[in-house]
Amino acid sequence: MPKPAGMQASRSPPHPAVSWLLPSILALLSLAAAAAIELQPPARGPVAAVFPPWWGAARSMLAAASAGPVVRLGALPSIVVALPAPGGLARLRRAGAWLLLNPAALGGCGAPQSLHPPGPLHPPGNPT
Repeated sequence: MPKPAGMQASRSPPHPAVSWLLPSILALLSLAAAAAIELQPPARGPVAAVFPPWWGAARSMLAAASAGPVVRLGALPSIVVALPAPGGLARLRRAGAWLLLNPAALGGCGAPQSLHPPGPLHPPGNPT
């Protein structure tokens, strides 16, 4: 049966998930892009090198030391903050680093682990 002139076929409203899906995807992409820019390793200064998680602290530190002085360990033994010499970022990648990040953007890569065993700052009997 033909429809009278002026009447249009009715559409069913879109599913509620469709109305927030595109804005959510765009927000996540924007956040990821901003994080990628912020986390890029600096051209100079300390760099957080993330090595494979199964590497211990000693292996991670030896690999990072190939690029320059090791500043400290990060929150995990496979994260090392180093001060690479010129060309050191490439050496860190060749040494096995999965990621090179800006440690300042990560709050210093978590609670630092000391490179030295805990002990007194002053010898016993010497208060200064």
